[in-house]
Amino acid sequence: MKEVDLVALRSERRNGTINGDNPQVIVVGAGPAGMMLALLLSRSGVSVTVLEQATTFAREFRGELLQPGATRILNDLGLRERILSLSSGFPAGLDIQYDRKTVRFDFPRPDELSKGGGVAIIPQKQFLEALATEASRQAGFEIVMGCSVRDLLFDAHGVVGVRAQLYNGESLTLRAPLVVACDGRFSAVRRAAGIEMRAKSIPFDLLWFSTPIPTGLPNRVYVRITRNQLFGSFASRNNRMQVGWLIHKGEYARLRTQPFGETVDRIVSHVPVQLSDSVRRALRGWNDLSLLPVVSQMAERWSQPGMLLLGDAAHPMSPAGGQGINVAIYDAVVAAARLLPAIKDGASLEDVARSFERERRPSIIVTQRLQNVFTSALCTLGPSAAVRFATLFIRAGARVSWHPRFVRKALDRLLWGNPQVRADRGPWQRR
Repeated sequence: MKEVDLVALRSERRNGTINGDNPQVIVVGAGPAGMMLALLLSRSGVSVTVLEQATTFAREFRGELLQPGATRILNDLGLRERILSLSSGFPAGLDIQYDRKTVRFDFPRPDELSKGGGVAIIPQKQFLEALATEASRQAGFEIVMGCSVRDLLFDAHGVVGVRAQLYNGESLTLRAPLVVACDGRFSAVRRAAGIEMRAKSIPFDLLWFSTPIPTGLPNRVYVRITRNQLFGSFASRNNRMQVGWLIHKGEYARLRTQPFGETVDRIVSHVPVQLSDSVRRALRGWNDLSLLPVVSQMAERWSQPGMLLLGDAAHPMSPAGGQGINVAIYDAVVAAARLLPAIKDGASLEDVARSFERERRPSIIVTQRLQNVFTSALCTLGPSAAVRFATLFIRAGARVSWHPRFVRKALDRLLWGNPQVRADRGPWQRR
């Protein structure tokens, strides 16, 4: 992978630019949206520079669930088998324990949903490395790790580039006709552009940690609810189990006032019994827990002249339904398809950016509403009653092989995207 290290930068930088050339597109953020967009553009002959604040692709507790719509896009690009090989195996089913009962659902095999689709849990580090490795085969692709964007460059017409800082403190100025912000929910580019966010109130946050997978624990998703406390766990990275605890906003601060051992005892009482010893060994202090504030937000606008927002920079998603990484991939494919003709023909990128938002915003609004139905039910009914109702509904539908039309439509949207996005046509196919 062609990462630009500091030694290379010192020897190759001329006039404050990388390799002496200004790219056609600057992508800020090397997450799923940024790396997918950079891959598609560079495969199509566009020069792209990706600026990533972190020095590695390691991502703690980031989206790892690829829905069939996303894996079908990977199939369109000839990458599906390579990336699915990074998975340690999709869970065989879901175990929900509540009211001293355990309800089990078995999942279909990943290849049963559709040719070219399928579901997979892929560690995000390996996923991003695979996209970067593929993009690095293109002459116009460049990625700079450990590079934090500090500000935007403007002229009379709009954004014309960025000012950034390398992790050694060295400054970097880079210009391009288009800056695409893919730098997540706390986007520095969005803030520099003065774009405000509109938020839907979500009453819960997630407390996460990981632990080694004990020998003999079946590869399933585990959910346990007692006294309206909801815990979930599933296998993720190689030999690692992710464990999440749904807590009310503000509860984490209260937990921090109590002895850490009491919190560990509480967690141990809710995870599968096979995990008890692993959890106690993994949790030694508050630094071993990560608080993930749950948000459902939308930028008031996704573009301005010379700049475009994608993925969480434009619309931070709730983790419900595992949509974040998939929606980011859909955004990147649609953006690439719209941007490429304009870049090649010298047409207005501002018009293209606005048309991209008109196409994608309605889909994001509906997806976020679907996600918020679950969190609203949790808040109104409580986790125990909400999951009990959902379980009975799913079991009844499975028993008669039928679900109401609105349920099937919602599932299709979450699994495939709506409208469905494909990458089987485009100049990136010819390279």
